[in-house]
Amino acid sequence: LKDNGQCLDGIYSKRLTGGNENVDVDDVGADVGVDVERGAFATRFVKSGDFIAPVPLMLIPDKSFLDMYDLSGLQQQPRKSSSSHGMNDVVSSSQLILNYSFGHKDSSLLFYPYGMNINFINHRPTSTSAIDAGATATTSDGNSEQKYRGKIANAKLEWTDAKYHRPELLALSPDKLMASEGAFYGLGMDIVATRDIQPDEEIFIDYGPLWQQKWEEHVQNWNHEMVWDTKASDLNSAMMNSSSDGGRNYFYTQDEIESLKQANTYDIPDSIMTVAYLEWEDEGQTDKLSSEKKNSGTWYQFDKTTAREGYALKPCVVVDRYRPSSSDGETTTRSDNYEYTVEIYDTVNDMVEFVKNVPQKYIRYLDKPYTSDIHSKDAFRHYIEIPDEIFPEAWRDLKS
Repeated sequence: LKDNGQCLDGIYSKRLTGGNENVDVDDVGADVGVDVERGAFATRFVKSGDFIAPVPLMLIPDKSFLDMYDLSGLQQQPRKSSSSHGMNDVVSSSQLILNYSFGHKDSSLLFYPYGMNINFINHRPTSTSAIDAGATATTSDGNSEQKYRGKIANAKLEWTDAKYHRPELLALSPDKLMASEGAFYGLGMDIVATRDIQPDEEIFIDYGPLWQQKWEEHVQNWNHEMVWDTKASDLNSAMMNSSSDGGRNYFYTQDEIESLKQANTYDIPDSIMTVAYLEWEDEGQTDKLSSEKKNSGTWYQFDKTTAREGYALKPCVVVDRYRPSSSDGETTTRSDNYEYTVEIYDTVNDMVEFVKNVPQKYIRYLDKPYTSDIHSKDAFRHYIEIPDEIFPEAWRDLKS
């Protein structure tokens, strides 16, 4: 095992706070005491030059594989539409996985590391000049080590000599690499200590000078107005607290939404849609709402005996709102006691369906796909750089 294996328990992850000595609050944009990120920490003492953790790599053949396209045409309406995807050929951003992948500016290749807790390792520069210009670097006797502890990288990437790693792949061009059997999971690196690391000390590697440059540009150009200020969770909380603060305590119907939009008083951002946790039983094709509004489709009755919050979540459009009747036939008047008829689209059978008598507690606001902060078109996206001195020359297909 010692000759052929690698220990996986060299690092562990935990959540950090702004008060942690290893967290630069200015870097992460949070106030002291607020949870801001996670980090990777040494399980035991590691001597300088020793192995910390394995980094097996999954090959991503081209950086363009992670391109994202404009989804602004995504509709609230669940009905099928040939243009509802709203896509075009303009790249708007990259997938979040790019931030955790390894790459190089001269290569089209990317590599995703899937070792245990590897993705929690944060960035610190190798040189102290990136921290305070003109400062003295850590000396061999460690005189200035304490000053920069947690401020500079204490580990680095190296190609592994583990048995699963195939070093001959480093000499292949990208085309030949992708054609080679087993290449997609045949490469690996190691995290190696660049100085002595104490137990429970956070591990840092240098993400590279290009990454550092792009991050500084991102911070300088960041505009908070580019992200949605109102989130679905905010609206759901406001609905729950409406009885005490006098706010709106019901979901708008589609007709109400159209009227409010015409009056420019609709207060729900386009980034939010309505969803419901649904289970139902057969209702039949004939219904008063169907005849009044000429809605065609299959009708169902909400099944209160099998529905559970958190299960069978479906996008929906609210088409009617009403007070439910009590057991004695009287209409209830409790402020939050509404029931709804919702419209959903059955993608399997390509048809519109309606579910009646859905209690309000089973309906929620939800952020539309790709509208959360991490999916902002202006969110930071850049790969972690494999150090230039160890990046194979054969892989540099973008080198001019």
